[in-house]
Amino acid sequence: MSDFNLRQSTDYRINELTLVTKGGKIDIRQMFEEINIYESMLTPCISGDIIISDAIGLSSQLLIDGSELLLIDIDKGAGFGNMKRAFRIYKQSDRKNKNQTSEVYVLKFASEEIVLSEQQTLSECYKGTYTDIVKKILINKLKVSGNNFKERNFEKSVGAIDVIIPTLKPFDAINWCSKRAIDSKGQPTFLFFENDSGYNFTTLSKIMQQEPIFSVNFDVKNLSDENGDQNLKAELLGARAMEVISQFDFIKNTQAGVFAGTYVGIDPLTRQIISEKKTFNTLYGPTNHANRNANLPIDTNKLNKTNSQMDQSRIVFHLTTGPRNQSQWIKNGEPGSLTTDDVPQKYTYARKALLQNFTAQRLKIALPGNFLISPGKTINLDVPKRSFNTRGADNSDVTLKGKYAILSTRHIIKYKMFETIAEVVTDSSAKPIVAANRELSQILGSY
Repeated sequence: MSDFNLRQSTDYRINELTLVTKGGKIDIRQMFEEINIYESMLTPCISGDIIISDAIGLSSQLLIDGSELLLIDIDKGAGFGNMKRAFRIYKQSDRKNKNQTSEVYVLKFASEEIVLSEQQTLSECYKGTYTDIVKKILINKLKVSGNNFKERNFEKSVGAIDVIIPTLKPFDAINWCSKRAIDSKGQPTFLFFENDSGYNFTTLSKIMQQEPIFSVNFDVKNLSDENGDQNLKAELLGARAMEVISQFDFIKNTQAGVFAGTYVGIDPLTRQIISEKKTFNTLYGPTNHANRNANLPIDTNKLNKTNSQMDQSRIVFHLTTGPRNQSQWIKNGEPGSLTTDDVPQKYTYARKALLQNFTAQRLKIALPGNFLISPGKTINLDVPKRSFNTRGADNSDVTLKGKYAILSTRHIIKYKMFETIAEVVTDSSAKPIVAANRELSQILGSY
């Protein structure tokens, strides 16, 4: 890897691109047209596809049937990561004639664990924390080990759990655990995903606390002067294009209960009903954030109330275990039920609201190919204002400036180009919070 010198920011090197079949190994480095590798914090494992231009009848000779492996070893030289791993080919599609002597088709691939997950179900009792349960499923059912299983990637959830997984496939069971796991601050923001460092079970708070891997360069690109090496480094971290997918969605945030809502808990054992008012502060406050201010609009409606006071924006009815600690009958007759900490009242309302708020501000950035750009990491954006800028002044767009989490990536590898498309999100920014303007509701009332 160290003897590979970049000449352009989109350069890369393929050390291996091999299709392993029942008939042997085939080097397909001269046959591919494009490789796409997909990673996301919202999916359990890495997947991708490779477009093959076949002039030797490879598909008909090897009888490709989904039992093949794809070995990938691609790097950009020291400091920019590499992709070296085996994937399972699970689908062949879009097979078309290119001309009379060749054809083109797509081979879709993913981590081997996705196939193993689809081949079995769980109906077992598990004890411990939800983090312990996730680890047991990965090790015992999906046989994950080595570089794909690192203890530092598994954040510890709180609470002793005693559950029976209800006939779910392993990845579905892990997702079931993710939705219920609570962190040390009582927040249900655990996510399970695979990135360049293996499988992860971690919270939004921990993700946003990380140091950024780099700051994206939005300067004008110029590699032709005497500072070639320095400019090349800047170019490697430079954005070719940027798109704001969404900056806010007031209606969607309202429907998800981001600003306010009500949780109604029903305990059939004690026959009690509890009602809790939820506000933005009770949800947003306990979690860790990357930037100074929350992405919080404050609006006054015609009822002369702010959006944070409208506690009927979302109402959730669900089972609760809250009243049981105060029941003397349970303490005497069923004390064991009090030793488990599955607490629906902590996750049934809050999780949807927190995840919606986290992904409301979402940007897409095109960068030179870089395998270090991977979900679960953070980057800094200092987007310039699209206007006349003043020398020596702060010309940043405060609505977009700040630390972002990498939500998903698409690594695009073509014959002479490697590019990474990243979607990044944040629930906070440098933008100041502006107080509600009651004059707006008065204006609305006159129209």
